[in-house]
Amino acid sequence: MAEELTVGEVHEMLRQHLSKRSDLGIWNAVVTQVLCSRNPFEPESARKPQPWFVLFSTLLLVAIVFCCLPADQRYYLLIMPLLLVVLLRGFLHMPAPFRLGVLLLPVLLLSISIPAAIESHSDPAPPIKLVRFLQQRYPPEQRRDVLLFLAHCQRHFKWYAPEFTVFDDVPSSAVQLERLNNAKAIYTDEPRLARSPGWQLVLATEFSRSVVIYGKHHDVRLYRVEKVIAP
Repeated sequence: MAEELTVGEVHEMLRQHLSKRSDLGIWNAVVTQVLCSRNPFEPESARKPQPWFVLFSTLLLVAIVFCCLPADQRYYLLIMPLLLVVLLRGFLHMPAPFRLGVLLLPVLLLSISIPAAIESHSDPAPPIKLVRFLQQRYPPEQRRDVLLFLAHCQRHFKWYAPEFTVFDDVPSSAVQLERLNNAKAIYTDEPRLARSPGWQLVLATEFSRSVVIYGKHHDVRLYRVEKVIAP
């Protein structure tokens, strides 16, 4: 006579049996779709990803960089090799005269990057030039009375010239009028600085370098905040 089993016992037997099957499960199904089949002659070797998965991951990475990240070079370094491989492979499959693009493209990139690298290592950044400009204009004993309302280069002054009085993203209208009148000089790097009536901005100097090196701070302007003299 066959042994009768309850529903719970059957469920437990099936669970134990399926738990011993390492080839079943949602995770294994996903892995099977993403990775190539295992080599039967080298079962312990790593499985390579499917070509469609590599293409999808590459396009997703490129889309994230182009659509979701700012235009900084450090983000595009991740996808530049991928884009170059696609372009160079395309040039190799073109007719004979156009295959020279395989050589011309690296030459173009080198002609842009080498001068930019030389300028980056030999010429200080515009914010550093701005710091040195004010350091040369005012001796150390006067720098405390120089008020700087900065919105772009505040970190550089706090690091390299902390002797200046720096207001970080603070409008000049928020400072007492007596302190503004007693200041040796007042400067700002923000042309839209909020200021009290009777004050104007006068361009004092401007420093710039190639935007290819770094987009941020590639052009820095220093304005002097002066009191309007009534006629």
